[in-house]
Amino acid sequence: GCIVFWNEAATRILGYSAEEIMGVDVHQVLAPPQYRDQASKGMLAFATSGTGDIVNQTSHLSALRKDGTEIPIELSVSSLQIGGRWHALGVLRDVSERDQVLAALRESEARFRTLFEDAADGLVIADPATARFIAGNQAMADQLRCRREEIAELGIVDIHPEEELPRVLEDFRRLAALDRGESQDIPV
Repeated sequence: GCIVFWNEAATRILGYSAEEIMGVDVHQVLAPPQYRDQASKGMLAFATSGTGDIVNQTSHLSALRKDGTEIPIELSVSSLQIGGRWHALGVLRDVSERDQVLAALRESEARFRTLFEDAADGLVIADPATARFIAGNQAMADQLRCRREEIAELGIVDIHPEEELPRVLEDFRRLAALDRGESQDIPV
């Protein structure tokens, strides 16, 4: 379990220089306290076989930086024999920023879903290239007197009066080309 190689990327991510980390038990320094026993047991089993639960796969774990902060990481572990002994080669990636972006995306998606679902107005999401609907909220299904699932089988031409289609399609194309905009008094 002792560290025998450490590169500059590891120093940047975790804060330890190669000189201060060489020979140190990797789990006692980098593993959060609640995982140390399990990690040490895994390393003991690995030492005899070169296999283990995290070998030859990428795991999403936590690691401790030198300053004590815990960060989310991805760890890919491979095994190799050097001098008749098994060694674990770990490639560690700090995924803090990615995890923050994903969390913000999930929050934004949840907010959008709530606004979309709870809107009193009928709303649809349409594909600009095909003028077909991808989804609609319950208010739109109620207005169209159909089931929500059926909205995805419809498009612009299916829900507007024939005599209004040229104007509606022109508005749709205009709005699809903009970042934002509105169209009013569209008969359905």
